[in-house]
Amino acid sequence: MSHRLLPPTSAGRQQGVAAIEFALMVGILLLVFSGIITFSSLFLAQQKMSHLVGDLSRQVTMHVKNADEIEPFVNKELAENYGKGKAKSDSFLHWFGDLSANVQSQACAAEPQYDCAQLSLKLDMEPGILSQTLDLLSSEPDEEDQLRTLSAKTLLVLRRRPQ
Repeated sequence: MSHRLLPPTSAGRQQGVAAIEFALMVGILLLVFSGIITFSSLFLAQQKMSHLVGDLSRQVTMHVKNADEIEPFVNKELAENYGKGKAKSDSFLHWFGDLSANVQSQACAAEPQYDCAQLSLKLDMEPGILSQTLDLLSSEPDEEDQLRTLSAKTLLVLRRRPQ
């Protein structure tokens, strides 16, 4: 029996078309999937930053009596618990980059018998896949710094010690 070259059937042609369509679409699907992962990671990191600033503000209001003691307390808490990723709940933030705190004392306008301070946390993201993806989105050089940092703020109100 001799084998003859037969023209490809319509089923064979359809398989080839499906392979080409898959090859064209897999790149787009991977791009969409990586975008979903990137932005969900950013939202999770921002949520954890807000949670952390809330935790720190609760600890400050329980342990600190005046505004001058806030900054050393916050820096100590960050260094001991969050700065090295030791707190399991917030080790995710350490994976992104370095945390820093800033405390600014300010007068409480409504209640003069209280000390007030603004506590802000800043997460500087380290270079990596996430920051490179964000670089693709920035159209101006000034936007790059904004995209590489996450921040959260809160206002602390402390009762002054009786004098």
